[in-house]
Formats: sequence, structure tokens, C-alpha cells
Amino acid sequence: MKSTTRNKPLLALSIGLAICFAIVTYFVMSMQITGFDEAVTSTVWSFRSEGVTPLMKVLSFIGNPTTVVVIAALTAIFLFFVLKHRAEMILFFAVMIFVPLTNTILKRIFTRARPDVDRLLEASGHSFPSGHSMIAVAFFGVITFLLWRHISSFIGRIVLIIFSTLMILGIGISRIYVGVHYPSDVLGGFLISSSILFICIWFWRRNKHNRSY
Repeated sequence: MKSTTRNKPLLALSIGLAICFAIVTYFVMSMQITGFDEAVTSTVWSFRSEGVTPLMKVLSFIGNPTTVVVIAALTAIFLFFVLKHRAEMILFFAVMIFVPLTNTILKRIFTRARPDVDRLLEASGHSFPSGHSMIAVAFFGVITFLLWRHISSFIGRIVLIIFSTLMILGIGISRIYVGVHYPSDVLGGFLISSSILFICIWFWRRNKHNRSY
């Protein structure tokens, strides 16, 4: 009973984030978010420089599907052979499969064109929601959740949260910086991916006590 009660906020949070995503989607599809996109893009582009651009390109590269597959494979090996928790691997793979799949489906539904002005990198496919942003939330979010209880020190946990947060924000901002996504693409990606992450964690924790690994 205690576990069920503790999981309720996760479910409520997941639903709340999904609703927020729906609201953002409405404004995107009705083209009422142009002012927000232009303002944020202008702010991000104001930091363009020879020193910042290489960092943004590296962060964007980290979010590439091929890069994520390699990192995810190494993480899976770590979870299986080092932490020896098969149940944790199930959650990890569930998140890492459902999030990219959802991104593909949503992009085909909304078919929003990418920005075509002043790009620093080339990108194909549709724009909304940002796949890089969704994958960043999925990967660093689930890793933070899984590693949390294996880190005993308060400082270690704070470092984990700060690192994951900076990576998620950095990858999302990098897509705006290099000109291949609108800010609303990134915001939408953050929201729907977080919703999927929390619902996966909710479901995993809810059913964990009924299984034996």
C-alpha cells in the first residue's frame, strides 16, 4: 500500500506533463507560438561565437541516434555486469524504446518543417517535437533514477542531478543554437519525454514487487 501511495505523484506528474505538451502542441499547430520561438532563438543566437559553437556541436552530436545507441549499449552492459540488476535494465530499455518510437510517431503526425535560416548544421526530417531533446530527457533521466540509490553520499547525488540537468538542457539548447529546431520543438520534446519517463517509472515500480528476477 505504501508503494502504491508513493507512486501516485509520478502518475499525476506524468499526466500533467502530457497535458502541458498538448497545450504546447495546440499553440504550435495554430501558429500562435511564433513570438516565443523568435524571442528565445534570438537570445540563444546572441551567444554564437567561435568559442561556443564547437561546444554546441559536440552536445548536438551526443544527442544523435547513433551516438545514443552506443552510449545506451555501454550503459546496459554496466547495469547488467556491474550493478547486476536485470529489473533496472527492463526499465532502461522500456524508456529508451518508447521515447524514440513516440518521437517518430509524433513527427509524422505533426509534420512541422524545420527552420531553414542560418543553420550551422544540416538535419533532415520533421521538427516537432525535437528528437534530441526527447532522447536527452529519456537517457539522462532514467540513468539518474537508476543510479540514485547506488550513490550513498549527498554530494554525489547532487552532482548526478546537476550533471544530468546540464546535459539535458545543453543538448536541447544546442539544437536551437545550431538552427535546426525551434525552441517550442525543444520544449515539446522535454515535456512529452518527461511524461513517458515518469509513466514508465510509475509502471515499473508498481509492478516490481510482483516479479522475481
